[in-house]
Amino acid sequence: MHPLLFEISLGSLGILEVPAFGALLALAFGVGFVLTLRAARRAGIEAEAVQGACLVALFAGVLGARAGFVVLHARELASFSEALSLRNGGLSGTVGLVTGAGALAFEARRRRASWRHLFDCAAPAFAIGVVLTRVGCWLDGCDFGRRLPAAAPGWLARLGAFPARSPAFIEQVVAHELPADALRALPVHPSELYEGLAALVLVAVALVLGRRAPGAGFTAIAVLLLYGAARIGVDFTRVASADVWCARVVFAVALGLTPWWLRLRWRPA
Repeated sequence: MHPLLFEISLGSLGILEVPAFGALLALAFGVGFVLTLRAARRAGIEAEAVQGACLVALFAGVLGARAGFVVLHARELASFSEALSLRNGGLSGTVGLVTGAGALAFEARRRRASWRHLFDCAAPAFAIGVVLTRVGCWLDGCDFGRRLPAAAPGWLARLGAFPARSPAFIEQVVAHELPADALRALPVHPSELYEGLAALVLVAVALVLGRRAPGAGFTAIAVLLLYGAARIGVDFTRVASADVWCARVVFAVALGLTPWWLRLRWRPA
């Protein structure tokens, strides 16, 4: 676990600490924006419309992710000011995805751009973003899974071994599974990396479908549903929580809306 990626000396102003998750989240946003813009340009979508829609989606996604975390973890927040603060992290990726996607569609339609084509253009960038942010989660030590069995392979145990004072260590000490003077946490499932690996496969799926999809929006819905299925599978390695159940509900709703989504390809964009 390396929650602090690096430090930058600012001389008399002190030292700027760059957290791993924050840096990789920012990288995911930047890479996603560039890739979506390039794909949209090839699809003939006006660059100004794409830029505006992506910025609105980014803003709505971050706000939604924080609001979702506050709602799902209301009992863990000591005050209203803590709920507003992003310094200690706390984002619900599932809620952020829903609000960001909704804002992207709304803004694209407002700018008279094809939101279905824009979703297709953003599909590979979305998958790459999941890869980067899940690596950031692993470095930060959050979103880990259940305890690994004793018979787990050594390489897997090393990936799921977090040091003292990490979130996994603290959770195990509180649960009386580990003494407070232990040097490391007991190995857990590196669920963050499982999800990142699944998203890496989705990058290839998005690129292939982008060339062979039967209609606008098909690539996006396929990638989102496959990601939802992968997320549900990975969540079985985690302890059931509000975040886990939120992902399951969102996936169920998305699956129910799929027939409506697919019918849209016969309508004007």
